[in-house]
Amino acid sequence: GEGALVRPEMGGPVPPHPPATVLGCYKVPRTWIPWIRQKWMCRIKIAAWNIQRGRQSHLEMACRALIRMSVDLCFLTKAKLTEGRHTWSSHGYQVVATEAASHRQGGIALVWKESLQWQVESWKCHGPNVLSCLLVSGKRRTPLVGVYIPPEDTTTLVHIENALNRFNEGRYQPPILLGDLNIKDLEAPEGARDAEIAALVASYGLLNMYNHFRQRRYN
Repeated sequence: GEGALVRPEMGGPVPPHPPATVLGCYKVPRTWIPWIRQKWMCRIKIAAWNIQRGRQSHLEMACRALIRMSVDLCFLTKAKLTEGRHTWSSHGYQVVATEAASHRQGGIALVWKESLQWQVESWKCHGPNVLSCLLVSGKRRTPLVGVYIPPEDTTTLVHIENALNRFNEGRYQPPILLGDLNIKDLEAPEGARDAEIAALVASYGLLNMYNHFRQRRYN
């Protein structure tokens, strides 16, 4: 019948009398397949969240909320962290952050869980409002770039371009850009600043995923 192969060292239920053994792997019953998929398939929840500030325990509070939402990796914009004064781990998350321009504006932090299925590598800060890293899962190497563009700011675009150019080789997956661009509509930019941001995004062939999710309406 239909089955799947699983290594014994992965844990979980192992039949006392396995029906067949192939290279140290047990052929498990069909009824175990959903359990194996749930426990061992590599599904990663990635998010971006404007937390307004990460000082005075707000960063720890954000990590606690991410646990409740089962988020694995998140870029926290407007973190406003300076001089490295922040926790480096909280509630099972590793934390790195840029040096914000001031404790009142900008800054971005990256938090992620440690996992056996994937790893975060080569994180790097590009100025106060851009942070890039590499998400590695098996042979897939996906660049992630977290961004916060303050209103009326155009200098951050240079840092975004430098971050995207880090991973322009063919062995990488297409990059994922997350964060707060402070632009109303990438498809219909208003003004020279918005047009410049939209042009940068389009030049790298990035698609806007905003319209692919149902947005909550407020009365």
